[in-house]
Amino acid sequence: PPPMISRTSNMIAGSKTAQIALIVIATLLVCTLGTWRSGFSQSEGHRVVPAWEMMETGDWLVPRMFGQLYLRKPPGMFWAIAGMSKVLGQTEFAARSVSGLACLGMALGAWWFARRWFDPRLAIYAGLAQATLPLTWEMGRSAEIEALHAACVQACALSTLHLGLVCGRAKGSRGLVAAIVLCGVSLSAALLVKGPAGAPVMVAAAIASIVVSREGKWGWLASLSTSYAIIAALIIAAPIVGAVLWLSWRGVPAGELPIVQGPGEFLWDRTKVLNIAGLVPIALATGMPVSLAILAVRWRRAITASDAAALGLAATCVGSIVIAMAAGVANPRYVIPSLMLPAPLVAFALSGAEPFRRVARGACVALLLGLVAGGIIYGELSERARMGTGDRASGRDAGQALAEALVAQGITGPIEIHADGLIEARPEILLAAQRHAAAKGLSLIPRWTPATLRPLPGGTLVALRRDPEGDEIARLVKEGHLAVGAELPATLFDGKVGRYRFEVFRIVR
Repeated sequence: PPPMISRTSNMIAGSKTAQIALIVIATLLVCTLGTWRSGFSQSEGHRVVPAWEMMETGDWLVPRMFGQLYLRKPPGMFWAIAGMSKVLGQTEFAARSVSGLACLGMALGAWWFARRWFDPRLAIYAGLAQATLPLTWEMGRSAEIEALHAACVQACALSTLHLGLVCGRAKGSRGLVAAIVLCGVSLSAALLVKGPAGAPVMVAAAIASIVVSREGKWGWLASLSTSYAIIAALIIAAPIVGAVLWLSWRGVPAGELPIVQGPGEFLWDRTKVLNIAGLVPIALATGMPVSLAILAVRWRRAITASDAAALGLAATCVGSIVIAMAAGVANPRYVIPSLMLPAPLVAFALSGAEPFRRVARGACVALLLGLVAGGIIYGELSERARMGTGDRASGRDAGQALAEALVAQGITGPIEIHADGLIEARPEILLAAQRHAAAKGLSLIPRWTPATLRPLPGGTLVALRRDPEGDEIARLVKEGHLAVGAELPATLFDGKVGRYRFEVFRIVR
C-alpha cells in the first residue's frame, strides 16, 4: 500500500485511543444517525410507556402501561429508557439511545476481548465488524429490548469464556476478579432485561469455558477452578435478581391481574417444525458476514491460548443455537445474542497464514467501509419508513390528529380514553395523543382496559380497532356485549396506521 496508508494503518494498529474512536464513530453513524426524526412505531411503545410512567409515578419496581400492570418483561429495559430520559428528556432519541449505546458496548466488548485473546493490532477489525454488523442496523435504532439484552448476554458469555482462559491456561490470576464481577453483573442485567431468554448462550458459554480450561497436566484442577469462578458469578447475580423480582411482585396489589407472557409462547410449535430444524443454518446466515469467521476456527484440540479462545467462542455460538433449537425455538430473532459472539473471531481469522494477511486485511477494510455506507443508507430508509404510511409507519401523526379532533369538538378534561387491541398493536398512538393533547390544554388519560367495554362511566372515550385482523366492534357485537348505536352512538375520530384502523367513540350510559 502507499506509504501514507501504511503509516495510518500502523498508527491505528498501535493506538488504543484511535481504535476506540473509530469504533465509536462507526457505531454512531450506523445506529444513531437520524433516530430523533421519526416517532415511535411497532412495539417501541411497549418499552417506552412503562418507562415514562415509572418516571411520572415514582414507582420503579412495578411496571405499568397506561395504568395496567405490565409484567411481560422484567423492568431492566424500562429502567434503562427512564434513565436516559432523565438525562436527555422524554424524546424518541433518548429512548432509542439505549439500544445505540448497547450496540456500542457490544462493539467495544468484541474489541476488548479480541485484544486479550488474539493479536491486539487486529482487534480493531473485530470491533468494527461488530459495530457494522447488518443484524444490528435495525435493533440499534429502535427503543426495543433486543440490543440491550444481547449486550448483556454477550458480556456474560465473553467473561465466562475468559474465566476458562484465566483459570485454565494463563498463569496467575490476573483479571480473574474482574472477569467474575463482569460475569455476575452482566448475568444479573440480562435476567432483569429479558428473563431467561439468554439461557442457551449462558449454558453453552459455561460448558465451553470448562472444556477450554481442561488442558495440561493439571487440567482437572483448572476445570474445577473455572467451575468455582462461574459459581462465584452466580452468587453475585442471584441476590440482585432475586431481590428485584421479590420487591416487584410484593408491590403488585392483591386481586389485580397483570398482563404477562410466558416463555412457552416462543417454544415448540408443531406448525414450525421445519423452521426449528433449520434454525442453525438460518441463524448463522442471518449473522453474516461476521458469522463467516467461525470457518477460520480449527475444530480440534487447542494448542495455544488463542486457539482455545477461538474454539470456545465458536462452540458457544453454535452450541447455544443448538440448545435453542432443542428447546423448540423457531425464529432466528430469538437467538440474536448467539450471533453477537463471533465478532472477536474476525481478529483470529486475520491472524492466519502470512502470505494472505495483507490481502485479507485489505478485503476486510473494503467490506467494513461498505457496511458503514450500507448502515447509513439503511438508517435513512428506516426513518423514511417510520415517517411514511406503510406497516412500519409511526403512529405519532395519528395520535396528534386524534388530540386535535378532540380539542376541536370542545371535549374538556381530564377525560379517560380506554383501549385494548389498539394498545396491544400500536401503543404509541395514544401516547402521542396524550402528549399532544396536553400541549393543547386537554388532559387526556389513556387506560389499558383488557375488557374494553366493561361498565365504564358515561362520557368516557373508547378506542376500538376496526381492521379485519382485530375488529373489536364485530367481536363485541357477536359476543352480545355491544349494541351498535346504543352505547356507541357516533364516531368521534377515525384513524389508520399501516394496516391498523381504529375508531374513537364516546360511551353513552
